[in-house]
Amino acid sequence: RIWLWLFGEGLVRTPDNFGTMGETPTHPELLDYLASELIESRWDLKHLVTMIVSSRTYQQSSSNAKDNPQFAIPNPQSVDPENRLLWRQNRRRMDAESLRDTILTVSHTLDTSVGGSNISNAKVVNVNDSSAQALEYYYQFADTRRSVYTPAFRNKRHELFEAFDFADINGPIGKRNTSTVAPQALFLMNHPFVMEQADKAAEVLLMSAKSDEELIKQAYREVLGRLPTEHELHLSQDFVRVSDAETDKEVQRVENWALFVQTLFASVEFRYLK
Repeated sequence: RIWLWLFGEGLVRTPDNFGTMGETPTHPELLDYLASELIESRWDLKHLVTMIVSSRTYQQSSSNAKDNPQFAIPNPQSVDPENRLLWRQNRRRMDAESLRDTILTVSHTLDTSVGGSNISNAKVVNVNDSSAQALEYYYQFADTRRSVYTPAFRNKRHELFEAFDFADINGPIGKRNTSTVAPQALFLMNHPFVMEQADKAAEVLLMSAKSDEELIKQAYREVLGRLPTEHELHLSQDFVRVSDAETDKEVQRVENWALFVQTLFASVEFRYLK
């Protein structure tokens, strides 16, 4: 399970079925070694995670370009297209919780407080009472705490979780589905949560007295973890520039920057880890 969370695929690719109907390990010796290491470290999960992420295998590039110097043989994609031999790192989409936390982090609204109730206006109710059902079906996900504290009701989920393959809590699921569907793009383009957080991120950006070029670079670093290319920089500068014909230039400037941040949120690169 630890390997699955770190690599996107487990050493056994059927984590809910280790029986005869499941798949065999791709690296049985490695699986035995890691299990022994976990036992010898007295079940210290942090030790095992540190050991795995410090390995050369984990730190590989996710690129499958033929000229990648890390490859021992040319064009390994044709030999092992599913990357079962771990010749590169897997390119993975962030899970729903990570997406939400990242958006809140960029907008500087993430509440990092620890502990306490995770349901606003929570009170003791009889589960057989209709008021208990009302609490779930009409619940408003308005908090900005880390997603580990977001209520996971049986019949209603946060709309971002619903769009980005949050697990069904009514049954055990070792590995979530990872889909790519139109509602995910539409959510990032139109949902009030994303638009509100983009507005707040833009306001924080504009509070610093920097040039548009520096602000664009800062936004790219915070949202995508890299600097823009020269072409992207020029396109972004044109996008946020306020027309001389505008009557209220300051309002339009904030709106342009909010749309710019939301565009970065909606990009494919934001959702995927390389």
